[in-house]
Amino acid sequence: HLHSIQWDDFEPSAQPTQGASLVLADCDEFRLVKHTLAAEAEALSLTAGQARLLSVVEGVVMVNGETLVSRGDNVLLPAGGSWDIRSAEDKTAAFLLTDRFV
Repeated sequence: HLHSIQWDDFEPSAQPTQGASLVLADCDEFRLVKHTLAAEAEALSLTAGQARLLSVVEGVVMVNGETLVSRGDNVLLPAGGSWDIRSAEDKTAAFLLTDRFV
């Protein structure tokens, strides 16, 4: 029955950040941020220092001006590199970045 439900428990919600980014999860083990880039938007620049997992959820993005990553694809961005990510088409692209791995 309903005795196991904690009715006044904390209800999680997304945490908005600046620009077209939305923090979906931020915990001790990792952080998950959704980024949305319009076709004409500046590239999102990521500095070296930590590995990241890029997961495209809408459209196509271009990484460092040469690698195309499409919806449904996942790419590991190694800690040793710097990365510029932009929409590769004339429409909006959205992707998830997972970082701060434990």
